[in-house]
Amino acid sequence: EEQQMLLDAKAMLAAQQQAAAQQQAVWTAGAQGSSTAAKAAKDTDPRNVVDIDSILRRKDTRTTIMIRHIPNKYTDEMLLGKINKLHAGRFDFFYLPKDLNNKCNIGYAFINFVDPIYIVPFYEDLNNKSWESFNSEKICEIAYGRIQGKMNLQENFRHHAETRKIQPYIYDDVVRPHPSEIEQYRHFLLSQRK
Repeated sequence: EEQQMLLDAKAMLAAQQQAAAQQQAVWTAGAQGSSTAAKAAKDTDPRNVVDIDSILRRKDTRTTIMIRHIPNKYTDEMLLGKINKLHAGRFDFFYLPKDLNNKCNIGYAFINFVDPIYIVPFYEDLNNKSWESFNSEKICEIAYGRIQGKMNLQENFRHHAETRKIQPYIYDDVVRPHPSEIEQYRHFLLSQRK
C-alpha cells in the first residue's frame, strides 16, 4: 500500500509537470537582498518565516511565498526554468519585479502555490542555497509574502497597475488537486522525513 502511494504521488507529480510545460504568463515591485543567510534570517519578519512542520501538520495554510536574494541578472526564463525543474504545475502566480532602467530583476519574486503542501519541497529545494549562475554570493531565502493568495495578488497588482509595467505570470489552467491527492502527497512527504 505504501509502495502504491509512492507510485501515485510520482504519477501526480509527472502529470503536473507535463501540464505546467504547456503554461505561459509576469508581475513588479522590489527589495534588495543580502549575501548571507544569517542577515537574511534577521531581515525577515518573524511572522513570515516558513515553518515546514506547521505546513505538514496543516496549521499554516498560507500559499504565497517570496523568494529573496535573487541575483539581479536572473531573467524570468532562467528563474522559471530552475523552478519548473521540480515544481511545475504547483503554482498559479509568478512575479519577478524588474528595474525598467537596467532591465534587471530587483532581487526577489513572488509565487503562489495551489496548496500549502507544495511549499515544503520548494523550500527544501531552494532555501539557504546558493545560486549556481553568475558566481553570486547571495543565498536564497524563502519567506511568506505579505499578500496571500492568487486573487489578492491579482487585486494588488490591478490596484497599482500604473506603477507596474511588468506583468505577472498568471496560470489559470493550474488546478488545485483533489484533497485526497494532497493528503496522499502530505503522507509521502512525512514518510520522507522519518
